[in-house]
Amino acid sequence: MKLRTFAVLLTCTMAGSAWAQITTSTVTEAQIADYKRAAQSACRDGGKQQGDPEAKVEAFCGCMLETLNKNMTPAEWRQVVAFSRNNQEREEREALMPHLKKLDVCRPPA
Repeated sequence: MKLRTFAVLLTCTMAGSAWAQITTSTVTEAQIADYKRAAQSACRDGGKQQGDPEAKVEAFCGCMLETLNKNMTPAEWRQVVAFSRNNQEREEREALMPHLKKLDVCRPPA
């Protein structure tokens, strides 16, 4: 699964929300959990659309969330969720990009 395709799909999915303006300090744990579920769903849908085998998609998407959880602080999660909910696509993408670059560990060996 191409990371660039995933990153674009994730950003588009997350940024499509039309919620009221929120700040990082008002982001709840439930909103972060919703964001993570949406990211998992977007990852799975993207893999399926590319025609990747289900087992490969599940392994990559599971690794993706595990890697993001390991590398992102709670403050970073709140920031990304706030950007998403405020339709700040560029800022959301910029906040995620350093972490998405670490997803190379999720690729199966060639």
